[in-house]
Amino acid sequence: MACASGSNASTAGPTPLLLPTTTEEQRHSDFASPRSCRRHLWDFLGSDPSAPRVLRRASIAYHCLITTLIVALFACDSKRMTDEQKQVFRIIELSSAIFFSVEYILRIYACVEQELPASPRRRRARHPPTKCEKRIRAVFSIAMILDLLSLLSMVLDLLVDSSHFRGLLSLRIVRLFNIIRVERSFKIFRPVMRVVWHKRHELLATMGLAGLLLFTSAATMYYLESSDNEQFSSMLVSMWWATTALTTIGYGDIVPQTPLGRFCGCIVGFLGVTLFALPAGIVSAGFQDMVQGQEGSSSSPDSRPNISTTSFSFYADTPAVTVAPPSKIRKESERSGDEIDALRAEMSARLNSLQTELTELRSGQSQILLALQALQASSSPAPDTAAVRQIGIEPA
Repeated sequence: MACASGSNASTAGPTPLLLPTTTEEQRHSDFASPRSCRRHLWDFLGSDPSAPRVLRRASIAYHCLITTLIVALFACDSKRMTDEQKQVFRIIELSSAIFFSVEYILRIYACVEQELPASPRRRRARHPPTKCEKRIRAVFSIAMILDLLSLLSMVLDLLVDSSHFRGLLSLRIVRLFNIIRVERSFKIFRPVMRVVWHKRHELLATMGLAGLLLFTSAATMYYLESSDNEQFSSMLVSMWWATTALTTIGYGDIVPQTPLGRFCGCIVGFLGVTLFALPAGIVSAGFQDMVQGQEGSSSSPDSRPNISTTSFSFYADTPAVTVAPPSKIRKESERSGDEIDALRAEMSARLNSLQTELTELRSGQSQILLALQALQASSSPAPDTAAVRQIGIEPA
């Protein structure tokens, strides 16, 4: 019977282990779920650095194509175009309108995946915003409103072909809002705005000094030249001359004629050279400070990223995220556990030594008390308990 049972056990084989199901079909179904597709779509439109590598490369290629369309939309526009050039411009405009319309709709669909920054108002809210609220908020955002205006200008330009409504061509200036798409895609002006905000006090002081000098030089030139020179007919005309003189442009449409006016013009020209170079120096110093700060943070041993485990971001303002390997995390946890055990052993040893010292102090106090009792017994019949308590020793 034992042999039979053993043979049955051997033929039955080992019991299969119940492992979690992580098959390719399940991964494909997770990727194909509506929320996952919407999340990947939002990462594609926003070039999220945490997105997969293939998605990030596709997003960069898409934004490069959009930038090319925007540049071609402005570069090919002209009043003197042949029929072939008009046809090419029509194709570029139609392609841009289709691309921007599809992107506008997809942004409204996928904006529910956007992680809104924390604010006191949102912290006090009883419930998180719904999908409808997020979409309404996205539609009425400044970037989406500008996208809609630029899209409407292209659609009207495509639909209106009659000469009676060619005044609508002035709406083409609204296409300048398409440049915001380039900033939203590649974050070109964000470092500049960060430097300007960091140096805002110095720049405001420089702009205030420039305005004061502009008004003073315009008023001085107006009172010196208005009596003999008809070109300086008003204070506004003098301010125009002061602007061209301080910026060292000098169009030559208005020039001083009196000796005092020419002398004042020389002083204003020299002051303009020195004054309007200050903002450029302040901004360049801000860029240098920012670059040195990034180099200092990257050269420190604690913040030096690991090349093999670092997720590099496409944008310059997004910090790189360093992820340590599991083996390193395990070693660090073991080292922390050993340090905690060593500290615990040291604390227990110190407690034992303190208890030993406290026991010795109590034994010494008892001996002193016995000696005092013996001394008082030899000198007087009754011991003075108050004197014993006064010296800090409790009587037995």
